[in-house]
Parts: sequence; structure tokens; C-alpha cells
Amino acid sequence: MIDIEQLQKIKEHYAFREETELLRFLHQYPSLTFILEEIQYRIKSYFSEAQLALQFVIDPDADADNLKAIDIDGDLVVSIVTHLPALEAVKLLKNFYMGWWLNTTNQTKN
Repeated sequence: MIDIEQLQKIKEHYAFREETELLRFLHQYPSLTFILEEIQYRIKSYFSEAQLALQFVIDPDADADNLKAIDIDGDLVVSIVTHLPALEAVKLLKNFYMGWWLNTTNQTKN
């Protein structure tokens, strides 16, 4: 279970979207708070003025009975809200993916 301090720390960096589902997911996987802290730090090194949003999105192809289970099939999504021109933002996002994210995703799957 996620503790209040961890949750407050995450809320300092992310706007929560659909908070009920998100909190349920974070309570189920409290170790994700550490990677979320790292992600925001890394994103800010590419998008210094961006705002970040966090949302748990349920897989639309998931079995309806599964949605009530503890292990909900879905994804944790971090959105980067920026006012940069589109081409510049895409270039920075590509640099983020290549420079850090692709090397890190294997850690989150375990």
C-alpha cells in the first residue's frame, strides 16, 4: 500500500486524472512511486516548462469481469503538456525515448 508521504510527493509533480482509478492502481503497486519520481525528473530535463499529468487507463479490450478484480488490465499514462511548437516537442520526445525511456521500460515490466 502506498503511504501518504509518497502520494503527496507524486501529487507535487503530476496532475491526477480520474483520481479514483489511479489511486486504486497506485495502492496496488506502491513501488511505482519511485519510477514516477524518476520519470518526472527525466522528463523535466527535456521539457523544463511542461506540466505532467498521470492517469490510469483501463484496456478497452479487457474482460468486463476482470474490471472488478484486483488486477485490473490497464496502463499508467504520463502526459506531457507543453506549449512548444509541435515539431520541437516531437523531437524532444523522441530524444527522451531514445536517451532514457527505452532503456528503462524493461525495469517497469518486472
